Amino acid sequence: MKHQRQISLALIVLGLGLFIVGTYPNLLQATLRRGAIVYTDSSPPEWLLNSPNELALYPKDGGVYSTIVFLSAGVKDIESGVVSVTATLDGVVYSLSRSVGDPYYGAVYRVVVPALPEGPHTITYVATNGVGLQTTYSGQFTIYAGLQGDWFINDLKVQSSDQTFYFNTTTLTFKFVKTMGADGSINCYIVENGATIGSLTYQGSGSSTWSGTVTFSGGVHVLALKASDGTNLVTMELLSLSFGGLSLSNTQICLYGGGVACVGLGGYGLLIKKRRRIG
Repeated sequence: MKHQRQISLALIVLGLGLFIVGTYPNLLQATLRRGAIVYTDSSPPEWLLNSPNELALYPKDGGVYSTIVFLSAGVKDIESGVVSVTATLDGVVYSLSRSVGDPYYGAVYRVVVPALPEGPHTITYVATNGVGLQTTYSGQFTIYAGLQGDWFINDLKVQSSDQTFYFNTTTLTFKFVKTMGADGSINCYIVENGATIGSLTYQGSGSSTWSGTVTFSGGVHVLALKASDGTNLVTMELLSLSFGGLSLSNTQICLYGGGVACVGLGGYGLLIKKRRRIG
């Protein structure tokens, strides 16, 4: 009986431990790194993706933007972690600071930059991990002030392109309000995973407003909002919408499942012992 109780308690403790590691997946590595364990890392950092074919970099090669007030890069390095991210913009080097996330499993790094003049600009991102390996991305983007405007979702203004919105409804109204640009034809649309999922309609002469409604499935959606005057785009990238769905990694799901099983078995073992005592 004593051994059964010990086994049951051990299972419960193990289950709770799996829950903790599942919730904080970097906790185990952080604990191990304090011991006498030597890690080898032969892989450079990896850029994160905001869709299957789009790197989580802002601005990025080929992009056209009405204005740029910050630089942003999503990067991870599971083995030794990301220790620095820099961006060379038109020959000036900026150090990006981690704004959200984990340097091992994925984080977004940002830095505010002075306003850029209209025209082409060059940028090179460099991410360095804990053993000095680097990943580099270079490109050219354009600042085009001919068309400018603001995006709104359910009348909430989109303040930055890596912003996250939370809603309790899956039917959303998107709105683009032009602040500068010619009165010619403007097309406004919403892109997810490289595919257009909705378009906006001009709301009448003199309104400078385009509006449209899209209904989503539950969970998290990463979108790009685009307005085009036929020459260039006003784009909001990396926009994340959450409708209350919980997004878990496969590792976390396994840890949670293991935690449930261990706690359940441990509790069941204690319950059987209690019933035997009563009997």
